[in-house]
Amino acid sequence: MGVYIHFTEEQKFRANNVDLVDFLQKRREKLLPSGRDKRLASDRSITVRGNEWYDHSLEYGGYAIDFVQQFYHLSYPEAVTMLLSGEQGEKYNPAEEK
Repeated sequence: MGVYIHFTEEQKFRANNVDLVDFLQKRREKLLPSGRDKRLASDRSITVRGNEWYDHSLEYGGYAIDFVQQFYHLSYPEAVTMLLSGEQGEKYNPAEEK
């Protein structure tokens, strides 16, 4: 059985509310103006504004954690850790069943 990584509600809230424009600029992603949004130069169907994103070609979007999972192909714990600048959750090992 795998190890479960527990993030507090506060950690999940902070990760999901990261400003994606700032986050992407720090990662040296090129962003283009698109009205009130910014459009990713590498995938022009994706726009970001604040902590929200939308992929116009897939008609799907969400918040920061979903974006990092999709765009960088990361697991949920990896995405939250990236958004929190390396802050990690607690490892939780369920007790062995007898």
